[in-house]
Amino acid sequence: MKIKSELSEPFQVTKGLKQGDGLASMLFNLVLEFVIRQLKVDTNGTLQNKLVQITGYADDIGITGRTKSETIKTFN
Repeated sequence: MKIKSELSEPFQVTKGLKQGDGLASMLFNLVLEFVIRQLKVDTNGTLQNKLVQITGYADDIGITGRTKSETIKTFN
């Protein structure tokens, strides 16, 4: 796992849900919601009205910025 450009110690995943399990998408969305809130990125409006926009759909997340530096700041 990579956290702020540093690798964590390796770990084994011994429990979890199989892909396609009905509960998997619900748990994923709960965690994704938490992560987006922790980023403290304004999730309202469009990129036209702000410097950085975050979008999430299914198992994808995208962070778009007006400038490269604003986008990079979102990750730090």
